[in-house]
Amino acid sequence: MKYDIDKNEYGFDTAISASDWKYSAAITGLLYYFKELEKKYEIKTLTIDEITDNFLLYNKEDITEESYLNFIEAFYPEDTLVHKKIETQLKYTKEFTPEIIKNIKENMSANTVLKKVFSKIKFDGTNKEEALKLLEENRHLIIKETFRNKKDLYDNYCQTSRLLEKGDNSPCRLKGYYFDPNRKSKATGYNFASSSVDYFDDEVFDFIPFAFTGNSFETIFLNDNLNLEILEIMNFKLREYFSEEKEREITNIRTLKQEKAMKEGKNEPIEETSVSVSLKKIFLNILQKKTDYIKYGMEIIYKNRDKEFFETWYLRNESIEVLKAVENFSKLDIRIKITDKYYFNLLDEVFSAILNLSLLTNSIVYLLKDRENFIKPDTSKENLSKFFKYNYAIEQLIKVNQIIRNGGKEMDKNLKASIKACASEVVRKFIKDNSLNKLASYRQKLLSSVVAKNHKRILDVLTQLSVYSGVYFSFSFDYIENQTQNEDIIHYFILELDQSRLESKKNKENEDKE
Repeated sequence: MKYDIDKNEYGFDTAISASDWKYSAAITGLLYYFKELEKKYEIKTLTIDEITDNFLLYNKEDITEESYLNFIEAFYPEDTLVHKKIETQLKYTKEFTPEIIKNIKENMSANTVLKKVFSKIKFDGTNKEEALKLLEENRHLIIKETFRNKKDLYDNYCQTSRLLEKGDNSPCRLKGYYFDPNRKSKATGYNFASSSVDYFDDEVFDFIPFAFTGNSFETIFLNDNLNLEILEIMNFKLREYFSEEKEREITNIRTLKQEKAMKEGKNEPIEETSVSVSLKKIFLNILQKKTDYIKYGMEIIYKNRDKEFFETWYLRNESIEVLKAVENFSKLDIRIKITDKYYFNLLDEVFSAILNLSLLTNSIVYLLKDRENFIKPDTSKENLSKFFKYNYAIEQLIKVNQIIRNGGKEMDKNLKASIKACASEVVRKFIKDNSLNKLASYRQKLLSSVVAKNHKRILDVLTQLSVYSGVYFSFSFDYIENQTQNEDIIHYFILELDQSRLESKKNKENEDKE
């Protein structure tokens, strides 16, 4: 909430508190603004209208359109504000080759406002001073219209027509809160109730876009609003950590692509535009690596560019403990094409499960089924790599499932060892009999029974397999005790029930001996 206060008493004329996530985000954006432009502000605990809270104090006169636009230019990099790239090219290019001239002309027509400004000249490399003059004369217009209309900037968060407008009795400018009262649409059609509209708008909401961290499609804001100094630190650090982790991921992706290109005999540079990094992957890695960063649960505001509303996630204390159990989230970055428009995204599934403390059973079964495509003696190196990646992912998902089921505890070590030992003995039997196809058949029978949730059939298949292999399945009694609660026992047994797992175990034992 925002209040007018006595400047003579407080030294500032405006106080704002983090009364909800919108004001929390606006405060975070304002703090970036005040620091960048070196404006005076203060964070202080006050009692206003009989409410004691932590307030950000500042002067209205320090927020002007010119300063706001200057801040936008300083806040965003060249790849976000193309006019900055144009200016750098014009100022620091020593020789304007045809390729460079072509690139500058493409940048000059990157959006509507740039096309309009630079349509007055035909750039050929000899008239750079004229181009620079046009840019300088129209700098604030270019910044304002680019920021207003770019899909990953203001237009992602707010109604574009409300940029730099005063907060009045209009609907709230944020996406998902705003509607145009002069425009007839389904939103204001049948059974429309004006009471459902948030009419509380505020010009400080124009600072909300700066509070979000992420990529051009997905961004998040941490609403840790118990204390404004903590709110500031949490989101400032998130931006810092995100930048570090993103750079690391991009480097890794580039290295892998270059190695692949070299193996295929290609010698082409990897374009930076071709490298994209998942927001959830980076955020999960941050939460895992920076163990002292988030110590307690909080509200997270999420914005997807393709959606006209904000989403709220709740990171619980229990979720933080589950996060710490996963060894490497980067290895869980598995995407499987289902249709032309839909992909199974494992990281999304894991992220959602950990936040909501829901089970990953469906994902485990799906990966176990898809893994069957790669369990072949003559499989390619690429498929073998996928196979090992699946094995790691399934093992981690089972671990997460167990922690969520058992209130923070993993599967009992003795039980796990028993399952692994039984599976190894069974595999040895089938290898000795040279009947790996029959082993695959038993795996398929178990998987089909698991998918159908047919516990009787699962026990029948286990009995048949035990009799055929001559191996006593001691773990089956744990499963029988509570078949639904202990279904991860079967998942883990299926995971271990292939020859590659046995070979990996032998290799590890040999390495340990050496």
